[in-house]
Amino acid sequence: MSTAIETSSDGVDFGPIRRVAAIARTDGDRIALRYLDSTCTYRELLTRAQDLVGYLDAHGVRPGDRVPYLGGNSVAFFVAYLATAWLGAIFVPVNPRLTAAELGYILADCAPRAAVTEPQRREVAAEVAPALDCALVDAADGRLLSPRVRGVPVPDAVPRAAADAAMLAYTSGTTGRPKGVLLSHGNYAWNCANLDAVVPTAATDCTLVVAPLFHTAPFGCFVLRTLLCGGTTVVSRAFDPERMLEDLVAHQVTTVFAVPAMMQSITRSPRFATADLSRLRVAVIAGASASAELIERFLERDVDLRNGYGLTETLFLTCDPAGQTSVSPGSVGMPLPHTEVRVVDIRSGLPLTVPGATGEVCVRGPNVCAGYWRYPHSAAPAVDADGWFHTGDVGYLDGGGRLFLVDRLKDMIIVGGDNVYSAEVEQALAGFPGLIEIAVVGVPDPMAGEGVAAVVVCADEMTPELAELRRFGVRRLAEYKLPTRILGLPALPRNAMGKIDKTQLRAALRPERPQVRESGNSPATAPDPAGVTARPIRADLSGPPPEVARSRVTAAVAAQVADIVGVRVGSVPPEVSLRDIGLGSLGAVELSRRINAEFGTRLPATAVFDAPTLLALARTVWAQVTAVNPTAPNHLDAVAPRIESTTGSPIPAYIESATNDDLFALLDRHLEDRRHPF
Repeated sequence: MSTAIETSSDGVDFGPIRRVAAIARTDGDRIALRYLDSTCTYRELLTRAQDLVGYLDAHGVRPGDRVPYLGGNSVAFFVAYLATAWLGAIFVPVNPRLTAAELGYILADCAPRAAVTEPQRREVAAEVAPALDCALVDAADGRLLSPRVRGVPVPDAVPRAAADAAMLAYTSGTTGRPKGVLLSHGNYAWNCANLDAVVPTAATDCTLVVAPLFHTAPFGCFVLRTLLCGGTTVVSRAFDPERMLEDLVAHQVTTVFAVPAMMQSITRSPRFATADLSRLRVAVIAGASASAELIERFLERDVDLRNGYGLTETLFLTCDPAGQTSVSPGSVGMPLPHTEVRVVDIRSGLPLTVPGATGEVCVRGPNVCAGYWRYPHSAAPAVDADGWFHTGDVGYLDGGGRLFLVDRLKDMIIVGGDNVYSAEVEQALAGFPGLIEIAVVGVPDPMAGEGVAAVVVCADEMTPELAELRRFGVRRLAEYKLPTRILGLPALPRNAMGKIDKTQLRAALRPERPQVRESGNSPATAPDPAGVTARPIRADLSGPPPEVARSRVTAAVAAQVADIVGVRVGSVPPEVSLRDIGLGSLGAVELSRRINAEFGTRLPATAVFDAPTLLALARTVWAQVTAVNPTAPNHLDAVAPRIESTTGSPIPAYIESATNDDLFALLDRHLEDRRHPF
């Protein structure tokens, strides 16, 4: 098998193969990837990429062809990326959580010559594109599972110029249809140069991947740079706070990219305070700025937490310099060296030069995308005549040149780091029976940063239950795009131009707005975002009969679910799927943590979805409680449900005067536990 590397016409090969092949040749036993309990050296990685090259080449893949990757974080992702680059083709990483309909649109749009898929995604690929040649690649070690083409030499790697397309990254547009962003090898090279200037990467580094690799942020932040300099990448299949903390320590990780919610989750671990993080040199976060409290938690552990900011179309634009995050909390950092950032007046488009003046953030530089698939760069609506890319984000630069983001022009909602566009959700849910109009906006979510709220107008003025709407939408949308809140209104507010006034809708979702109809059919004040009071109530389980104790366990679990999802306790139906009321993966992690803290159990986050309804989860918790103490939970001294008072009394006064029986009688009325015995 040949690994010869030619040079492009301008003498510089911007593709990744030349560098990876050099490392494999001179230091092939160096560990490139750690995945689960296995390792993959640079020599093994290159060999597995060559095997896939042979398959793709035999199936007609040539320079410029699109090769989608259908799978999650794994060794297979890297093998597919390298094999695609080897042939000069365009890598198309696809969100593995997309439905068949969503995947079908992307495959039809990019018109691939062949695809690479993990075995578990093979069926959905065959469903939407039965004629597509799909190479099966093992997620664990990247080995080609499809038959290799014997006797045909692997072609030499195709050299790539800076302008040659490297990746087609799909991101939903404001029209609701995914749009392919063309990122060139030069874009990634300049992105690497930008980040190396403020967050250098060396061959001795070990970086951890916890965010999905189909996003350009984790791939462009540390992963690609670590691969090209000979370092080691630890690949997590999915985010789990305890596993992340374990990996940081066990593998002596030096760099990591994550979203703030992930970093916040690991601080809640009882092991965080004593975990050996001495090798963790820097953590870059994006998707939202880190809170001052989160920054301080990591400073106490001597970890440099840096805010960064970018878009799919631009890769990274800003990052905090070393030791500067705590200087200006709320900032997303300073513009990177090879990138220009300016703020322009939203109406006139003229630059705003006064520090603190708010306008649209615009950027220019060699890291900005070459354009959109099927949409030439010169005609791209986001790029003006002078080459400035209009981000659609509203912000300002302070006197020190730090960028702050305050709003978005586009109706984009960031759910746990994933972009959700309101138009896409509105289109998918528009066919719900009895729905006249729907508007989707983002609302604060304590777990995911933002949640999706649907404001609806129905023919019979009866607002559908959230679970009904989510079950309707799950056939059309990935789960993270589904609403976690629903409000019914007689009519949607509109501005003078007849457009829906989403600013007014967001205001209607705030807790101080009265008389907004929430999920269900009874008028109510708009919900408290926390959904419950913040004061814990201690409940003694030492004396009651088993049926009462079980009822109290159910009440405590329901209260925590309500708190995390952001609804009232009575809004948690006992026999409805927790997914259907908007409990996501980060929420499941937090729920299991709280339950374990209250009951002394060892409930894993996966148990929340293994026991999908409130009653099923309560049964699981009860089983663990009695397993901890088979004689009954008479030694448990604390259960901390947080509830909303419907007594009319101030919460502190009610708590001080209420007996346990009063307290749980109230919860029992909300939950109607006794109608659904264990």
